[in-house]
Amino acid sequence: MAGTETAASVRFPQCKHRVCPTCFREIMFWDETRHHMSSVPFGCPPCPNGCSNPVKGKQCNCDEYSTVQEQWKLEHPARYAEWEVEEQRSIESPRDNEAYASKKCPFCRATYDRLQHGSMTGYTRQMSSMGMPPLCYVCRKLGVKKCSACRIATYCSSTCQKKHWLAGHSKDCKDLSAA
Repeated sequence: MAGTETAASVRFPQCKHRVCPTCFREIMFWDETRHHMSSVPFGCPPCPNGCSNPVKGKQCNCDEYSTVQEQWKLEHPARYAEWEVEEQRSIESPRDNEAYASKKCPFCRATYDRLQHGSMTGYTRQMSSMGMPPLCYVCRKLGVKKCSACRIATYCSSTCQKKHWLAGHSKDCKDLSAA
């Protein structure tokens, strides 16, 4: 979408350019599942259900494959450890040539800075009103629970909620509750 204003667009906080909600989410929010590594190239058998298990991206999460992976981990601990290291490296390493999760406007390349441009709460709320499912404020997985105080911040787990609280939500929560 060009940088024009339409009903189904979201404005970047650091500039005046606008993009569709899906592109905004992909540029501004991190989703580590996009960088998971398949265990199959490391010697793990593929999913018995025939689920797609690409080298990169969201992996099969069915119960049967979890059992296969656990068995593989027990039988081949060295290969499992090698896969685990590579997966962690893939999740944590930035991609310079990727707009995904870069927090940069694709038009002017201005970079988002939370201290300078404020929190993403309004944007999360705006995308929710456009029918986009809520994301965890920490890991950007599907957010299934809300902060009981402000009822705005969403999380996939108690662990992420605790991380966000310690990272500063404890200060923002009162302001969000008042809004």
